[in-house]
Amino acid sequence: MAQLEGNASMFFKRTCGYFKWADEVDEVKELQFMLFEKDTAISELQICEEAERKKNSKLEDDVNELALEEAVKFKSMESVKADKKLVFAMLLSWISFVVVLLIK
Repeated sequence: MAQLEGNASMFFKRTCGYFKWADEVDEVKELQFMLFEKDTAISELQICEEAERKKNSKLEDDVNELALEEAVKFKSMESVKADKKLVFAMLLSWISFVVVLLIK
């Protein structure tokens, strides 16, 4: 019997169409439900977008922090190179001073 009722709904309309205002109420409810589903989907996407923005901003902060650390390391390496050059120049000047003194 249940199968017969299921098949009958495929062939027959749910209403006769005589009371159109009642049919329209059902259509309005269906449209409202579809609108509610779409609003829910939009809200979920907005929440996901906000989470992605937060994740993106955190990653940008991490990148900026790493860039700052690398800049500091680069400056310290440059200062170490400059110090080595100054020490080498001082060593050469003392060697040349000693050579000049020994030649006289």
